[in-house]
Amino acid sequence: MPEPLRFIEAAPDAAIACTLTAEGMRERGGDWAELLRRWRLRREDIEGGARLWFRAEVREDLERLIEAESACCSFFDFRLASDDEVLRLEVRAPAEGRPFVDALFGTSEASDRA
Repeated sequence: MPEPLRFIEAAPDAAIACTLTAEGMRERGGDWAELLRRWRLRREDIEGGARLWFRAEVREDLERLIEAESACCSFFDFRLASDDEVLRLEVRAPAEGRPFVDALFGTSEASDRA
């Protein structure tokens, strides 16, 4: 059973909006894209969002991005857990925020790595 590491609950009644500037959004999107490209093992759709698996080596960077993302997009709900050498991240958003989940974390059709 995965060991819970971090849980950041969506802010109550949070607006579906990001508080970053356009430049900040590009930079943050690039940070996520690089982390996903290098470290993501797989992704699947779950109710309200996505579940992603990462190599454990990326834990500090992943926690840093989760903290940063929750500060600007408080409608996201993040749950991070560890299962030995693998991290599991669940990201959820209200229905109207689901396009943000897919934009940042890809879709289940994206290629996965073993």
